[in-house]
Amino acid sequence: MVLSMTGYGRGEASDGDISYQVEIKTLNSKSTDIRCKLPEGFVQEEILIRQVIQDKVMRGRIEAIVTDTSQAEAQNIDLDEGLIKAYFHKLKKISDDLGQDTSQLLPTILRNQDLLKGKASKLSEKQWNVVKDALDKSIIDLNTFRFTEGKVLADELRSRSRSIAHLLSTVEVHEKARIVKLREKLLKNLEDFVQKDKIDQNRFEQEVIFYIEKLDITEEKIRLDQHCSYFDEQMDNEELQSGKVLNFISQEMGREINTLGAKAQDSDLQQIVVAMKDELEKIKEQLANIL
Repeated sequence: MVLSMTGYGRGEASDGDISYQVEIKTLNSKSTDIRCKLPEGFVQEEILIRQVIQDKVMRGRIEAIVTDTSQAEAQNIDLDEGLIKAYFHKLKKISDDLGQDTSQLLPTILRNQDLLKGKASKLSEKQWNVVKDALDKSIIDLNTFRFTEGKVLADELRSRSRSIAHLLSTVEVHEKARIVKLREKLLKNLEDFVQKDKIDQNRFEQEVIFYIEKLDITEEKIRLDQHCSYFDEQMDNEELQSGKVLNFISQEMGREINTLGAKAQDSDLQQIVVAMKDELEKIKEQLANIL
C-alpha cells in the first residue's frame, strides 16, 4: 500500500461551551519530527498530544496546530492594562529616541502572552477530552488524505515501472543486429593490424564467441524484468511502509539498467537504456513523496 508523505487533516470537537479545532499537516522527512503550536495552558498536555501523534501518524515532519474555538474564550481573556501601558510608554520612549516608527508598537506588545490574566495553567479533564476528540478526528482526516494521494502516486509509479518493462521487451529486437555489428567491428579492427589472408578464421570465431559471451545481457534482462514485476506487487502490499522496500527495488533496477548500458556496445540499445534511466529517475522523485 502506498501512502503519501505529505497530507493535511482537520478535526473539530465540542462539549457545551468548550470547543477546539486541531489541524495537522505533514511534509517530507526521513524521520519523525513533531512540532506543536498550542494555546496557553497546554504545558502538560503537549506531551500527551505528541504521544498520540507518534502512535497514529507515520513518519514525516508533522505540524499540529490546536486552536481554542470556544465562544466563551473571549470573555475569559483579561488584559493586564497596567503592564501593557508600562510596556508601551517604555518602548515608545526608546523608539522615539532611536527615531523608529511606533505605529505597530501596540499590536506587537499584545502578542506577549504574559499580558493575559486569568488563563488556566492546566486543562480540565473535560477540556482534554474535547481536545483529544478533535485530535483523533484530525488524524483520521490526515490519514485519509494520505491514502487518497498515495493512490495517485501508486498509479504514477506503476506506469513508470511498466514503461521500463516495455522498453526492456524492445531490447530483443536489436540483439541479433547487435551481435552482427560487434562481429564486423572486431573483424575490421583486426584487419587494421593483420592482413586478411593471414587471419585464422577458426581462432577469430572463437574469440568472437568469447567476447560476445562477456557482453551477454540475458541475466540482466531477466533480473530487471523480475524487479519490475516485484515493484508492481509491492504497491499492492497491505503493509503500510512500502516506500523503503520500493526504494530498495528501484536501486536494484538501477544496477541492472547501468550494467545493460555498460554491455550494450550498440547505439540502439544505448537509446533504450537512456529512456529506462529517465523513467527510473522519475520513479525515484516520486518515491521521495511516499511513506
